[in-house]
Amino acid sequence: MSWRIVVHHTLKSFLQLLQVTLFIVIPSVFLWLQFVGLPQAFHPPITKAAKQQGLELEFGSMRLDLLEGLVLDKVQLRVKQLPDNNKIGIDRMALSLNWRQLLRGRVELNSLDLRGAQLYLPIASSEGVSRTLNLSRARARLILTDGAISIPLAHFNVQGIEVIATGQIILSDEGKPPLTQISIPKEVSRVLEVLETIKFESSTPTLEIDFTARSGDDSAFNLRRLQFTAEKASYDEIGLQDIRLDAQYAGSTLKVKRLSARDTMGGILDLSGQWNLQTGRAQADASSTLTPLPWLAELNQATSWPTLTFAAPPQVKASLKIESGQPPRIQVMGTATSSAFTLKGIEFEGFSGNFAWRNGDFYANDVVLNLPTGNLRADIMLRPDDVRLRVSCHADPTPLVNLLEAKAQAGLAKMELVFIDPPEIQFEARGTKLDPDHMTAQGKLRLGKTSIHNSSMEGATADLTFKDLALTLSHIEAERPEGTARGAFTYDFGRKQVLLTDISSGMNPFNVLQWADPNVAKEVKAYRFKAPPRVTVNGVIVLKNPTLNRVRADFIASEGLDYDLLEKTLSFGRTSGSLQFTGRQIAVDVPKANLYGGQVNLTAQITTGQAKARQEITVGLEAVNFETLTRLYFDYEHSQGLVSGRYDFNFIGGQPDKMRGQGNMRVEDGNVFAIPLLGPLTTVLNSIIPGAGYQTAREATCDFRVFDGEIRTDNLDVIGQGFGMIGAGSLYFLRDAMDFSVRINAQGVPGLILYPVSKLFEYVSDGKLSQPEWRPKVLPKNPGRQGSR
Repeated sequence: MSWRIVVHHTLKSFLQLLQVTLFIVIPSVFLWLQFVGLPQAFHPPITKAAKQQGLELEFGSMRLDLLEGLVLDKVQLRVKQLPDNNKIGIDRMALSLNWRQLLRGRVELNSLDLRGAQLYLPIASSEGVSRTLNLSRARARLILTDGAISIPLAHFNVQGIEVIATGQIILSDEGKPPLTQISIPKEVSRVLEVLETIKFESSTPTLEIDFTARSGDDSAFNLRRLQFTAEKASYDEIGLQDIRLDAQYAGSTLKVKRLSARDTMGGILDLSGQWNLQTGRAQADASSTLTPLPWLAELNQATSWPTLTFAAPPQVKASLKIESGQPPRIQVMGTATSSAFTLKGIEFEGFSGNFAWRNGDFYANDVVLNLPTGNLRADIMLRPDDVRLRVSCHADPTPLVNLLEAKAQAGLAKMELVFIDPPEIQFEARGTKLDPDHMTAQGKLRLGKTSIHNSSMEGATADLTFKDLALTLSHIEAERPEGTARGAFTYDFGRKQVLLTDISSGMNPFNVLQWADPNVAKEVKAYRFKAPPRVTVNGVIVLKNPTLNRVRADFIASEGLDYDLLEKTLSFGRTSGSLQFTGRQIAVDVPKANLYGGQVNLTAQITTGQAKARQEITVGLEAVNFETLTRLYFDYEHSQGLVSGRYDFNFIGGQPDKMRGQGNMRVEDGNVFAIPLLGPLTTVLNSIIPGAGYQTAREATCDFRVFDGEIRTDNLDVIGQGFGMIGAGSLYFLRDAMDFSVRINAQGVPGLILYPVSKLFEYVSDGKLSQPEWRPKVLPKNPGRQGSR
């Protein structure tokens, strides 16, 4: 056989073998390596190579992929110097080997490609709050070079945020023990906690970061770039949209280049600053026109903030500065302005002011609150146990009462205070708390037309003091059309009482007391002064318990007054006296008053607030016109003369039959026969003594008692010219009846002549009081009827 034939057959066999190898053996091997995997013998070199890179690998199988190279399935990856219980679960990971080193017999990893990775990383805040951070659906390429892991691109999801990351992790091998957990500042822990409750709407938010880190050293973590965007997000009642954050983090300092967002009302937030998470030092500048209600509700959930509404969002500009320390020193300074808004039903036209917060102390100055009737300016300082206010009000402050506590509201409501003209109020207050119970104040008050308890004044000025829940107005100068008043007035909201000190008034007493307490004022309404008297008032009115009232009012009424007594109006001339209010008792003392040409004195003990209380009155008369009194009380005409006397009695209002009393009366130079009671005796007297019935009596006297609707006298004595009259009996003024007898005696010579038959001049009347009929006492009442018997 020639060598050509040998060569030919050899080449043919080689080509056939090559074809089998290329098209059958090699594909079969690759298919086996791709779907079944490499033998277990190849696993240790890979795990050893990973360990040299600071990684601990555990995997189920290792395959060879034609496109991706070496692929590990069901991988558990741990990073050295991270906490022991850190764990990365990876569905599939592709390995890239260093072929140069492989040819030299050494296995060295170049890169890792992760697919479907899950990272569970334990972290804890500085306050000891632990949590596990979950990074899900991760896809990343890790390049392992010179003790470092470079990440050219990584995608994963954390707390619902899609993260796109690039960076580098330096694997430190300094013999340090592994961390038990990663420590983060409490502020970051709070951010992670809030992220768990934030709801992102529309599209998934994205966070792009470019970082560097060193394993085992959380302080070496840096973010060269941090950019966060979200279309919409909501946290409880807070809703924001178009959220964008551009920031950097290096050396434990977070630098926010810009944080911007909008709310549903068109408000805008713009913020920049920096924050050192290690030292706690921070600085920020912010400008906001966001609707504040959701933020206020989140800051103070116990307050009913929904009662606050804005026509347009307020504008707030502020700068923040935090200095490290225990506790940290916080300073916030800024300005705030707003157009119209409503708070607790109160409509305001706007406000503006400067504010500052320094280490728990709050300051506000040049605060201007615009009300419909004017404006209120204030400076405020709130510090622990030290609260100060400076207020200047040129507006009706009544609507602001709704901002006070219920106790203060109730006290002011009882005053029924209405400002017809806006007042001017200036005061400075201080205390340990922003609470009326712990505040004192001093200032000045100037009122225009004002009404208190429906009693108006033209104007007033006063010094103002507030202490122990008591408002005192001293050096009062008050004016009404009829006169002025001076003095001091204290309204004690705590004790529910009013203190009147040296009130000197030329006004109507009813109007003055009406300002203090309408219940006390109505008791003096019966005294109707013809011109404002000069009144001095001192005392205390206890609103909660009238039985503790102690008030004295002294008055001089130069022009007199009208007073209702026994349902008739007495018109007094110049009168002076006093009223002493003691509990429900009113002691009236009028030592001297002019009445119908004479004088009268009166004392009374009046009980109020009890429908069946018995009232006691003593009235003394001296030379009062008898005709005027009888015309007033009995509708008698032509009585003439002067009457003097005294009447002590008591009664129950509306029950005349309960009247009890006694007294005496003397009428001088009066025509007693003009009284219908004695009028019919005129004819009788003329028949005895011609002309005597038309003469005035020189004097008529009697003592009397009143009880059970009866007026009883046993000593009526009338002395005239040439005659005398003695009488006794009862007048039943409630049932229009009488039982009265009189005896007429002639004087002088006629008296001596007629004495033997004087019994014939005794007369009785037992008929109607309104139509008296007198008959001789010795004759029977109905002689005809007696004769028939």
